[in-house]
Amino acid sequence: MNHRLILLFCLVFQWYSSHCIDHYDIVVIALSMPKNLDRRNSVRNGWHASSKFDGIHSTIKFVVSANDEGISDSSFTEESTIHNDIIFCAVPSGFQNIVRKVSCGMKYMLQSYTFDFLLKTDDDSTICLGPLLNHLYSQHPSL
Repeated sequence: MNHRLILLFCLVFQWYSSHCIDHYDIVVIALSMPKNLDRRNSVRNGWHASSKFDGIHSTIKFVVSANDEGISDSSFTEESTIHNDIIFCAVPSGFQNIVRKVSCGMKYMLQSYTFDFLLKTDDDSTICLGPLLNHLYSQHPSL
């Protein structure tokens, strides 16, 4: 391949990434299940909401298996539509498929956003994003 063409591609991608794709300090994938509405709302209204007040540019997506029990419940479908923060992965349900579920969430984030850091967590965890990011940026000052 011609070196000028490669350079042009890189410049176009760099421009596209900086102008057309949201860039975040950190993106978070949280494993969840349809029945865990209270947990998701705790995250939405708790530690993730408070991170915005700290000036942290972040987004969170909840990762569920498209085969989970309750996936077609109208309340879950409505929640998904309202919040637009649920990733449906075509992987079998169950703990034995957790790696596939995490991979699906990571792939989605890599295709959808640019970011400095990616965090995998569960919907029952509490994260202090401010101190975490301060530490990560101190370890990687070039970001």
